[in-house]
Amino acid sequence: MQILTAIWGIFFLMALVGCIPYSIWIIRTALKKRWKKLGMQLGVPAAFVALLAGATAIAQSYASDRYDRDCYGTDVKLGEPLFKYESQRAFNGDGASLCIYELPEQIRHRFESPDARLLSEHPKRPYYRRDWQTVTWKEAPFDSGLEKYLKFALFAAGDRSAEIRDALSRKGTFYSFFHSDHGGSPGNIDFFVVDLQRGRIYEINVNT
Repeated sequence: MQILTAIWGIFFLMALVGCIPYSIWIIRTALKKRWKKLGMQLGVPAAFVALLAGATAIAQSYASDRYDRDCYGTDVKLGEPLFKYESQRAFNGDGASLCIYELPEQIRHRFESPDARLLSEHPKRPYYRRDWQTVTWKEAPFDSGLEKYLKFALFAAGDRSAEIRDALSRKGTFYSFFHSDHGGSPGNIDFFVVDLQRGRIYEINVNT
């Protein structure tokens, strides 16, 4: 995915720098009525963009599947959220979001009998969180020593905060998160909750 992002960046830079001379070249070809050459001039860039867009879509789908697998320790597709909140994002990505999903059976089975690997190796940070810290999956009740991270995450939850806190007060709920601190205080967090009793998954992101 990083390679494709770089290719898109190079392509847009080349388009920005070369759009005027390339347009002049196309106009001159059209005035000379060299239709075959004109077709190539228009078709090659269009084909390249279509190919790059297709490759990006495939890469994004793969990255999404891998993210879910690395997070929950099993192959799964979460599907469309039952509820979604997304704040406006600043130019640097600061903002908050909450997604609530119906609990897939694959994840239910994985967490009903959690093994040491799930509880010690997951969730796995994606490459763009490589500088963050990980708190691997734990079963509720929520660890009071981590309360500052829960309060920070619930900034995104609004009127769902009580629902999430209730889930985190009882056994049969699991939680984990990635975090990046500003000094001694939370600054960014990806927070995950699996509620076996209610059959829900909560995914929270807060960036400041």
